[in-house]
Amino acid sequence: MASASSGDAIFRIKHVHYKGNQVPILMQNLNGPCPLLAISEAAPALVARAPVCAPRHPAHALCSTAHHCVMRGTMPCGAADSQMRRAGNALLLEKKITIHQDLAYMDFGQLIHLVGDYLVNFNPPHPNPEMQANQQQQIADALAVLPKLGRGLDVNVRHQKVADFEYTDELSVLDMLGINLVHGWLCDPQDTRTASVIKDMSYNQLICMLVDADDAAHPEPTASTEPATRSAAAASWAALPSVVSWNTSARAGVQGRSIAPHGAADGEDAHAEANKLEQAKVQAKAERAERLRKARVVEEFLQDTASQLTWFGLEKLHQGL
Repeated sequence: MASASSGDAIFRIKHVHYKGNQVPILMQNLNGPCPLLAISEAAPALVARAPVCAPRHPAHALCSTAHHCVMRGTMPCGAADSQMRRAGNALLLEKKITIHQDLAYMDFGQLIHLVGDYLVNFNPPHPNPEMQANQQQQIADALAVLPKLGRGLDVNVRHQKVADFEYTDELSVLDMLGINLVHGWLCDPQDTRTASVIKDMSYNQLICMLVDADDAAHPEPTASTEPATRSAAAASWAALPSVVSWNTSARAGVQGRSIAPHGAADGEDAHAEANKLEQAKVQAKAERAERLRKARVVEEFLQDTASQLTWFGLEKLHQGL
């Protein structure tokens, strides 16, 4: 039913029983992301698939329940219009927005208009003029973001709390609609080995750690510190002995006095410098080993939780919802 452009998408309307009532919901016309559809369908808690910034793991199934959006799995941000559909369904289930019972289909533009009207009405003008100006700008920004939800929603999660996300303009739309976003991709604090590495880092930061560790594991060859060819002057200086002794008896009147003006000091300096270089190498090797150790822990966590949902996360979602 959908065209290549999310703006031309058409959604079929289906009536379902929810809390003893028959309510309309919008059907996803193509498999893929659609936060706007989730919003339009929100009930006490909405469990949806969560797109996380690339690289991505396989997507997982959607279940509906409102006023919370529980993100699970990932959705490619380029997939057409389904994110927009879910945004509307979150509000339909709670009867915050309504669709005429005779309608069988709704297009993308109508859904944008429906959710946009609710967003404006849900945020009445603030009595303080200064706050009102700021509020109106936020509303305008949110309305401008709404069409983008037809293409997908990127969220950058942290792995300690169910409601911990990096702020984005897209997430501000959910705030202005009164919908909380939560996820279940949490690290169990009892797994101290993993928790001590992940801490409060976001998904993107974990990926950067893996990239950094890969660079450390496969360092690029360094250029030689010695030039390929030497100039004649440099060659002549290099040919000189490292210690120069000379007799000053004829000039200073001191018999048998020999002076080494630079050689001894240079030898000590070179030894100290060599020690410093060796210490720096040891420290760099230890730091590299630690980066690789942490990267292995992160990689294991991402592989073991490829569904982007953990038992600990489910427990916290159950407690919170």
